[in-house]
Amino acid sequence: MSRSIPSPNNGASASEQILRWLKLSPLPALIFGSFVYTYTVEQKATAAADLAAIAAETKRDLVRREEKMDARLDRLLDAILAVQADQKRAETAADEVATDLAARDTKKENK
Repeated sequence: MSRSIPSPNNGASASEQILRWLKLSPLPALIFGSFVYTYTVEQKATAAADLAAIAAETKRDLVRREEKMDARLDRLLDAILAVQADQKRAETAADEVATDLAARDTKKENK
């Protein structure tokens, strides 16, 4: 024969149980419960604010890194373009010298 142990809740919902507890609790327990609830809520709010601040700082750091990287890439591109321009000028000067030498050789052969 199995017997069920009667529940102290008597089938009451959680909110009904809380209301009953509030009605029957002594004042110090209510004050302590309010303090614990408030402390918990404040801790969660503080933790959320801390996480938001960390996320914002991380985002600022990433933006700064990207800006520095862009500046470095711009300097590198400027250096590459300067080297290419120097090479082009050197090729042009070499072509001009070769043309001048060829023209001199042609004049010497024609004389």
